[in-house]
Amino acid sequence: MTSNDLIDDAIRLIEDKEYEKAIDLLKNASDSHEAFYYSGIAYLNLKMYDEAFDVFNEATNIFPEYISAWMQKGIVLQKLGLDNDALQAFDEAISILRQEGSNKKYISTLKKKGKLFKSLGFGDDKTLELEDEVKSLEREGREKSKIEEEILFCRGVTLRRLGKRTDANKTMKVANSIHQNKLKNLNLQGLKYFQRGNVHGAKLKFIEAVEFDKNFAEAWNNLGVTFYFEENYSGAQKNFNRAIKINSDADWAWNNIGFVLQRSGAHKAALKAYNRALEINSFNERAWFHKIILLALIGKQKDSLDAFNKSHGFLFSSNEQKINADSDISQKMTLMI
Repeated sequence: MTSNDLIDDAIRLIEDKEYEKAIDLLKNASDSHEAFYYSGIAYLNLKMYDEAFDVFNEATNIFPEYISAWMQKGIVLQKLGLDNDALQAFDEAISILRQEGSNKKYISTLKKKGKLFKSLGFGDDKTLELEDEVKSLEREGREKSKIEEEILFCRGVTLRRLGKRTDANKTMKVANSIHQNKLKNLNLQGLKYFQRGNVHGAKLKFIEAVEFDKNFAEAWNNLGVTFYFEENYSGAQKNFNRAIKINSDADWAWNNIGFVLQRSGAHKAALKAYNRALEINSFNERAWFHKIILLALIGKQKDSLDAFNKSHGFLFSSNEQKINADSDISQKMTLMI
């Protein structure tokens, strides 16, 4: 069993909250930066802060650019009441994080080296060693892309504890900006997949977005639309409900849940949903369209015609209110059935 196999098993034990077992297992791994790091995570969860600090320190000694270890070291120092030292650790993590591209180049070089070793007939041990190192660095790269916001948040908390409120607020503002940009980019990637007809690819991106932030109403709505197109109607309805629970003024989600209800034969509830969408946004073309059709389908032709005439007053107006509604960012970031 390789060192990476032992680390993978230890990670699973940590996820299962078997921290002591994880520590024992990692003692059998080589003295790699990752083995020390995950030992630190286990010690941290056991509130053994001195031991956690020691192993995180070992991790950064072996691999000085190990961002995750610097961040965790800062968290431990916070727990120990050493806020100035914690701030230094967070600043070191941020400094490394912003040195772009170094890991990618190194990984690329290692992969080329591995191919060369194979072509020259080097033994499996040598190539496995290189593959382990690549795997380790790639895992670190994935972590790197996720943690900048967390580091900044921890830094902000530390600054606040030190009484540096202005600096703390600036740091928190940057962290929030990173968070929002990450959400926006994940959602946009999902929308692009959907527009290309790749519903499954879109679904995966929207899932990634809601896992990143469970309060992202637009992504829950968009995830619901992908469920609808995969004919998982109950799943679609649950996702639209999640969006509405987060944002009760999400006219796009009200329209979508109305359509799912209409499809299931719950016409009264569907009509109520369309009306709610139009109360929120009287320029919602899809909600008007579905309402007009539904009223006709259930034999209310006069009401359908009245709705049609009323919709024209909104949909073909050119006033400032309509222009503002059309330019609403949430309308551009959400899908409607």
